[in-house]
Parts: sequence; structure tokens; C-alpha cells
Amino acid sequence: MILYKDAVRYIEYQYKNESEIEDMIFEHSKNIFGEDSLLLAKQKIRANSGIGTIPDAFVLSLGDKKWYLVEVELKNHPLYEHIVPQISKFNTAIKNSDSQKKLIKMIYEEIKDDPQKNLIFQLKQIKEVFKYITEILESKPQIIILIDGKNDELEEVCDSLPFDSKVIEFKTFCRENVGIGDHIHSFEPLENFKKIKPESNENKINDLTETEKKRIDFWKGLLEKSKKRTSLHSNISPSISSWIGTGSGKRGLGFNYVVTYKHGQIELYIDRGKDSQDENKKIFDELQSHTDEIEKEFGNKLKWERLDDRRASRISKRFDYAGLNDEEKKDKLQDDMVEGMIRLEKSLKKHIRNLKI
Repeated sequence: MILYKDAVRYIEYQYKNESEIEDMIFEHSKNIFGEDSLLLAKQKIRANSGIGTIPDAFVLSLGDKKWYLVEVELKNHPLYEHIVPQISKFNTAIKNSDSQKKLIKMIYEEIKDDPQKNLIFQLKQIKEVFKYITEILESKPQIIILIDGKNDELEEVCDSLPFDSKVIEFKTFCRENVGIGDHIHSFEPLENFKKIKPESNENKINDLTETEKKRIDFWKGLLEKSKKRTSLHSNISPSISSWIGTGSGKRGLGFNYVVTYKHGQIELYIDRGKDSQDENKKIFDELQSHTDEIEKEFGNKLKWERLDDRRASRISKRFDYAGLNDEEKKDKLQDDMVEGMIRLEKSLKKHIRNLKI
């Protein structure tokens, strides 16, 4: 795409990295989210809240008492790996009342110490700031993905997130032969979108999106089948998330079920936390060195995903003949996933136990 202004050509700018586009987006946060919005970057919140996995930013919209989890991405990056695990882990963290209280307190402290942020509350005639923030953060957030261009992976990402989501394309155009010093941004302000989810006074089930309802129904059926055959996921409850999982007996190694609109999947997910990339790859390499034995025990080929550009690794088996929308094939998909998980755990159990970690 090329823009023209007064017969001058502006060509699309290619961001050097996520930090560059993030800085531009944060600079124009009020243009994107509204004049009564407050953006809080992840650096201060992560350092002081005790929640290790958080989105790129939080935005509080004081006018409609909503809050947003902001993810800034580049379209040529692995979006699923960047967004879904991080948001899912954050969702799990804030379900803990202590973590939620810490988050509320840290956001309040940052606002209290910033005269400009305080001024917005004064202009809105909000006197009980802490109470107002608490009421906002006790509601369900919405996810805003800001990206330099849409691609096919985004649909799967949005289907897999535990909250309603909206994608906003953010592009920058530079004057030809001048560069970034003379530029124009192109984006759709959030207020131009219709409400992501209509208000509802029904019970909690009716407050869920159709995707969340389908996930709960799918996990309920799968877990009922699983509990009849194995104790591996016997303590797990149905979830609105696209995945459910349980430990393997070794920290950071989990047996997960995954379902999207396109497929079901079973996997061993390897992620031992912050600064663990080298350790994760070492664990993966050790397991992969026994590929023949493991796949013979499993009874089929597995997908070995080292994911060198990511912290985590995984070993998986995908069932791509059905997904969340395929009611006629749902029972078979659940049966195959349970059967596959039993065989996956059995084939890996000895090798996980022998890991020197």
C-alpha cells in the first residue's frame, strides 16, 4: 500500500523489531484507546506485582469501566507461541485472589504516583480511585492485539484465547526518500469498533462467548472419558481455555490437551520458566535422542518441535480431521485424544523419569 499526501508518496515502513512498533503505539495510546484511557506498560507492573507472565501493557478505560490486555506483535513472528501461552498463564495467575490483589495494588500505586494519570481521575470526578480501579479489574478483561498486518494465524490465536479479543492493524508510512522523520500512522481507533461482547444480565454461563461455551462442553466430555481410563487428568476441571494440562512429575513438563476450531492435539509441553530456554532445549534433545523407542511405544509418529526461536519446546500429536465446531466428529475426536494421551504418557514416562533435572 502507498499513501499520497499533497502529491507526495508515503511508503509502508518496516519496523525493525517489536520494541520499535511498541514505542509508536504507546505514544499514540490515547488516539487508539480514547482520551479517558490509561496505559500502563508491563515493565513496572511485572517488577512489582509478583506476576511473572503479563501482557505488553494494560489499558484502563475509565469512561466505560473496562480494562484491556494489550499484545503488540509483528505479523512475521510466531504469533501463537508469543500470545496464547502468555495470556493463558496470566489468566491462571489472576484467578488467584492474592495475585489479583497484588495487581490491583501495583496499578493503583503507579497511578497515585503519576500526576498526569491522577489528573484524569480528577477530570472524571472520580474520588475513590482505589475502589474504582478494583471494580474495573474485578471484571473480565478484553484482549487487544496490535499488529502491523493480519495473517492466517491470527484466527487460530483469537480462537485459542481465554478472553474476547480484537485485532487492530497499526501501520506506519514514511515519506519517500525522507524516511521515518516524516511519517503517518494508520490504524482504526477502538471506539470505531462495535462492542466486543454485548452486555448480559444472565448467569455466568450466559456471559460466556460461544467459543468459551463450546470449550467447556468439549473439555467436560473429554475429561469424563479420560477419568474412566486414567487418573492422569483426574483432578482437572473443564476450562474456557483452548488447553488443559497436568504435570508429568517433573517441574515444567506438562501433558496438555489442546483444541481449536481446526484440530485437536495432545502434547508434552516443556517450559521450566524464566531464563530456561537452554535447559528446555537440553531436555528436548535428550528425549528426542530416544525417538525410535518412544514412537515405537506410542505406536505412531510424533511431531518433535524444538522451537529454536522460542523458550519452550514440545512433542505433540495432532488430530486434524475435526475441531471445536465438528459436532458429528466430537466424540471420536475426544476418544482419539484420550487414547493418544494414554499412549503418549506411557511412551514418555520412563524417559522423563530418567532426566537428570
